[in-house]
Amino acid sequence: MTSEAKKEAQKRDNVIDIARGACIFFMIATHVEAWWGKGQQFSKYTGVFFLVFFFFCSGLFYKYPKDKGRYILKRFYRLESPYIIICFMVLVKRYNSGIRSVPSLVYSFFYALPAEFESPYLLAGEKTIGVGAAWFLNSLFIRCCIYPGLGGCIRYIMRYRAAGSSKESNAYTLKAETMHKTIVIVALAVSASISQKYVLLPLNIQDGLAGMMFLHFGVLSAYYVKKLVAWAKKNIIKTSFAFLIMLTIYYIDINYVPYQWFDLGSNKYNPQSLIGTSLGFLLLILGSVLLEKIKYIGQFIAFIGHNSIIVLIIHAVDIDILRNWNLVSWPFVISTFVVYVGATYVYVELKKTILQKERQRNE
Repeated sequence: MTSEAKKEAQKRDNVIDIARGACIFFMIATHVEAWWGKGQQFSKYTGVFFLVFFFFCSGLFYKYPKDKGRYILKRFYRLESPYIIICFMVLVKRYNSGIRSVPSLVYSFFYALPAEFESPYLLAGEKTIGVGAAWFLNSLFIRCCIYPGLGGCIRYIMRYRAAGSSKESNAYTLKAETMHKTIVIVALAVSASISQKYVLLPLNIQDGLAGMMFLHFGVLSAYYVKKLVAWAKKNIIKTSFAFLIMLTIYYIDINYVPYQWFDLGSNKYNPQSLIGTSLGFLLLILGSVLLEKIKYIGQFIAFIGHNSIIVLIIHAVDIDILRNWNLVSWPFVISTFVVYVGATYVYVELKKTILQKERQRNE
């Protein structure tokens, strides 16, 4: 392992990687369930938090980029490049299968929705079919574009408004900026959620704005999550009791508080779902601390979580291009997870080999 790889490994928190790995499992299982029809109750308990957690945990380790242009380009390469490739493959497959309407194919690219929508819900007013799990890549990229510059815009506006006042009121503190930023981000998320019922913007902009709220919540709660993880690791017995108590509360909340679906992907958003989402986050973190103690299982799930974007891309290709998901069975399900993990491992090892050879050439 190189010195850079060691530094990266030291910075990463296995608990959060395990949580991300669990969320990827929930995502795949939910998609399998949708085609298979078995385990209908599964997504009832996981759908309220598993996708939005990816935004939340990215906020836990968020660092404000010094070079915003370079940051956005890097994220474009990481998120939008595979999205464009996946969409192209999907559209070619659909064209070959008899879908020859050019507007329908074009709108399927720009409106990468996880379900079928038609007028008046689309800005374009044309029926379209989504591009599977690839839509989530757009959501991640949108928040990368907007969030870094949002604080600077708010800071500029507030200082401009206070330009004619006294020096004391001109002092724009970090606390005030955080408060104003939070208000703006929550307002954008609520507006994006409500507007989805009337019109859908291209490239999952509304889902990205809603997800950005959870990214911001992750930034605000990073210190407290770090403290919680440290406490949980030192008090495993207490953590186990806390996990069981919270699991009971979560069960009651999901089953007796109406309509808990707070997922992304043009689904409905309801304020009461924040209760279940918050509880789900805490359960996921505490459960990941417990899983970390089971050495090999924890390491395995952490590996999946560390490479969750790769797993997502493999799943997006598989779900829309490679296989017939109307023929789901237990061998199908087992092979799905085995192939995903195997392909991810091969990709990671190939990438390491290529990077090592490049370093050797440079030396």
